[in-house]
Amino acid sequence: MNKEYYTTEDAIEMSGLSAKDYFSFMEGDLVPEEFILPELFVESEKDEQELINRLSRG
Repeated sequence: MNKEYYTTEDAIEMSGLSAKDYFSFMEGDLVPEEFILPELFVESEKDEQELINRLSRG
């Protein structure tokens, strides 16, 4: 069984973040936006429309 190991540089590249943001995320200083505003991440077009209607009513 061959194991493949990644370097920190590989992890940063695969994350799509800058090196600064990657280390901030790893230290817990940077929080993914879905944790901050989970209501903005919907599962279907119906849920999206319901969210738009609810937010537009104020």
